[in-house]
Amino acid sequence: MSFEIGDKITFIDDAVDGVVKSVSGDKIIIETEDGFDMNCIESEIIKRGGFDDEMSSFIDDRTFDRIMKENSMDKQRASVKRESRKDDYLVEIDLHIERILKSYKHMSSGDILEYQLNRAKYLLEKIMRGGDKKGLVFIHGHGDGVLRSELYSMLRRYPVQFYDGDYAKYAGGATEVMFN
Repeated sequence: MSFEIGDKITFIDDAVDGVVKSVSGDKIIIETEDGFDMNCIESEIIKRGGFDDEMSSFIDDRTFDRIMKENSMDKQRASVKRESRKDDYLVEIDLHIERILKSYKHMSSGDILEYQLNRAKYLLEKIMRGGDKKGLVFIHGHGDGVLRSELYSMLRRYPVQFYDGDYAKYAGGATEVMFN
């Protein structure tokens, strides 16, 4: 499938939509709905349109925001924590589902993962838009490593550097993200 400047797209493995900004060989630059440029290749995206456009993401932004507001625990109690380390101003974001939703027992593991990734994307872009932070830490825990792997896949599309969080503090269950 060939893409042209102006095509509306969605990422196959992420809940990210956007518009093709440039095409150069197999490299494509997408401008997300939030105004960020993301690099990708043709096999990572599909064109949107018609019925597919309505089904292009698991949860649209308006629904995600509503769910976050209705289902948040005491203003995200313990799920977002500010911390000062050296000269960096970091924000800790706990992605454990029991920390961000009151009720999740009705959700499948796939739905939970999608919710956690949507939350990570939403907060990452919100903090990047603010511009006054140097970085953040996503706390994802150990488990089977699925959330960490999917988080890394998502982060590769943003102009950030990321690596394992401080082992002494997070024991390998966190990813630190620094903005370029």
